[in-house]
Amino acid sequence: MKKCNVIALFLVLSLCVPAAAQIDVEVGGDMQLRGIYRSDFGLTPDAADNQDWFDSYIRVYVEGHPSPDVSAMVRIIAERDWGAEGITTVDPVTGETESEHTTQVDLDLAYLALENAWGSPATFVLGRQKLSYGEGFLIGNNCTYRTTTYEQSMRKAFDALKLSFGLTPFTLDFFTALIVERYDDSDVELYGANLKYDYLSTAAIDIGVFYKVNSAQDAKTIAFSVRGESEIIAIPGLKLKAEIVPQIGDYNANRDLSALGGYAGISYNSIGQVCFISEPYIGVNYIFMSGEENPDASSGDYGQFDPLYEDEVYGEINERNSSLGLNTNARILNVKLGGKFTDAASVELNYYGLSRSEQVSGSDEFGTEIDFKLNYEYTEDVSFALLIAYFDPEPAIGTEAAFQVSGSVKIAF
Repeated sequence: MKKCNVIALFLVLSLCVPAAAQIDVEVGGDMQLRGIYRSDFGLTPDAADNQDWFDSYIRVYVEGHPSPDVSAMVRIIAERDWGAEGITTVDPVTGETESEHTTQVDLDLAYLALENAWGSPATFVLGRQKLSYGEGFLIGNNCTYRTTTYEQSMRKAFDALKLSFGLTPFTLDFFTALIVERYDDSDVELYGANLKYDYLSTAAIDIGVFYKVNSAQDAKTIAFSVRGESEIIAIPGLKLKAEIVPQIGDYNANRDLSALGGYAGISYNSIGQVCFISEPYIGVNYIFMSGEENPDASSGDYGQFDPLYEDEVYGEINERNSSLGLNTNARILNVKLGGKFTDAASVELNYYGLSRSEQVSGSDEFGTEIDFKLNYEYTEDVSFALLIAYFDPEPAIGTEAAFQVSGSVKIAF
C-alpha cells in the first residue's frame, strides 16, 4: 500500500511540475524598519505621553500569470512594534478595541484579474484589491484598524469586485466593495462608478459617483465627484488641479445629508536650480469640507462632509494624533516647498494651516503644523527617510505643542 501511494504521488508530481513550469511567477515584497519619538501628543503639560519605540512591517507577494490575460496576486503583511507580541484591532463602527497577544501575519491583497475578457476591452478584478481614484480625496484607504502603536496600518485594500473598461483615452470603472460583514442585513457596503479621460500626458478629468450604505445606522451617502488636473503648456512646469464633491443621502432615519467638499491647487516644478537645490518645486493647496452647526439636532439637513475612505495626509501629527484627525468639517491651507540636494537626496517642507468650517464648542480654531521630510536613496532598492513634525494647537484645542521625529529605512525586493 505504501509503495502504491509513493508511485501515485510520483505520478501526480510528474504531471504537476511541467504544468507549473509553464506559469510565469513573480515573487517580491518590501520591508520598513523605523524608530519614532513623540512628545506632548496630549497637547497639555500634565499629560505623560512622551513615547519612543521601534516598529517594522514586511510585505511579501506572489503574482502568477498562467496565461497572458490571466493573473493572480497574493500579498501577506506583518506589522509589529519591536518587543511587543500584541495586535490591536479597532472596530470601524463602534471604535472598540481588542488586543491579542500574538504576532499576526495577515492578508493584504488577494485577487484574480481577467484582462481582455471574451475579446473585449473589459478587465475583471475579483478579490481583495486596491481602489484609488483621483488623489484619494474620497476613495483610497480602507484601513479600519491599527496593528501597532502607530495609528494607521499599511493595509489599504478593499474586498471588492471591479469591472474596468479601457477605451483609450477613456477608462470606465464599476465596483462594489464589502466594508463590514455582519451576516444580518446590517452590512457596510460601498458602490462606485468612475470615468477618467486622459488628454495626452498633460490633462485628466475624472467624473465619479460613489455610494456608501450603513444599514445598521440607516445611513446612506451619495457622493458626486468632478476632478480635473492640467499642465499649462504655455508655462512649462505649471500645473492646476481641483475637485468638487457635493453629497446627498441620509445621515440617519430622521435627517437628510447635504454636504460639500473639495480642493483646489497650483504647483510649479522648475527644471533649473535655486541656490544648492535642483529641480525645486512649490505648491499651494486649499481643502474645504463642510461641517454641521447642530450635530445633536433630531431634524433638518445634516451638513458635515463624509470623507468616505479617503487617503490624504493633512499633516503627519494631525493625521496620527487620536485627539486631532481633522479630516472633515475643515478648512486647510497647505503650502509645500521641495527639491533635490543631489540625485539621491531630496527634501520637502509642508505647512498646514487648519481650522474648522463650523464652530465646535464655540470655536473654529484648530492649529498649524510644519512637516520636514528628508529622503536619501542609498540604492535603487534601499532608501532612508527622516521626518520631523511640529503641531502648534490653538488654545481651544490644547496648550502644548506636539512634536514627532521618525527615521526609517526601507527596502524593496
